[in-house]
Amino acid sequence: MNKRGIFNKYYNGMPFSERLTKDIKHFFRLSYLFFRSGFNIKTILIYPHYPSKKATISRICKKLGYNYTNNPLSKYKLAINWEYATYRKSNKVLEDIAKQKKVLNLKSLDINKLLVDAVFKEVFGYGTEINPLTFEGKAVKKSVINALHNYEIIDCPIAEKEEGFIYQILIDNNTPEGQILDFRLALINQKIPYVLKKYHPKGSRFKNVVDNIETRTAEEVFSSEEIKKFLEFSAKINIDYGELDVLRCNKTQKIYIIDVNNTPNITYDKNYKQNVMSALNKLACEFKNLVDNK
Repeated sequence: MNKRGIFNKYYNGMPFSERLTKDIKHFFRLSYLFFRSGFNIKTILIYPHYPSKKATISRICKKLGYNYTNNPLSKYKLAINWEYATYRKSNKVLEDIAKQKKVLNLKSLDINKLLVDAVFKEVFGYGTEINPLTFEGKAVKKSVINALHNYEIIDCPIAEKEEGFIYQILIDNNTPEGQILDFRLALINQKIPYVLKKYHPKGSRFKNVVDNIETRTAEEVFSSEEIKKFLEFSAKINIDYGELDVLRCNKTQKIYIIDVNNTPNITYDKNYKQNVMSALNKLACEFKNLVDNK
């Protein structure tokens, strides 16, 4: 028996009542999927952490009728390295699995923002990082750790750099209407099934507040050369499945990869739910193709 759950290993410190509820739900869902699939249920190992219900992979599995677990003793079609951490260590369990089965993001061990910018510069020939001690003008200061959202616009030069932060150029990605536009690319197995155009209200550059989301193909938004470099970047940073956050500068029309996520979530509200669900369907289709070919 799993020490933090019967079927799955839930996060440390989860109350017993919540663990029990999750295990009961897992049992009934597993039973339902077993009969629905004609006794041929497909399971995905998501390891070592158990994904939240908002995780894109959870939604994909639900849509496709797949079971998912973080119990490596289960029978599964393929595995995903899923750990909520910017820096990961090599995982012996997953490395052993990879000798026989496909493991997505097996080598995705570091997504800190300094590395993201360094790999981006290697592929695209330019980057975002500046020296705040000598740079003159406005810049963005943010933690190198993923998902902290502690962004700050500062005036440079400054007297001293702070350890654990990256200093980057401030990219003008305002729309004519005054909104902030960024792009989120989904990546899976060297394919880009969709691009989300995310419009943030004025004054919400670094907040997770969205006015609207539009779904586009990569070809509708980026050039063939840009797409080629996105895939080259993802290969160099060892992302088989995940998301890239991309900005386009109004003045130069250059694109910048500013963030990488290897445990992506997908959220929506009623105003743009249809667009997000359309994107999710495309990703689910690519994921199904990957699973069926294993």
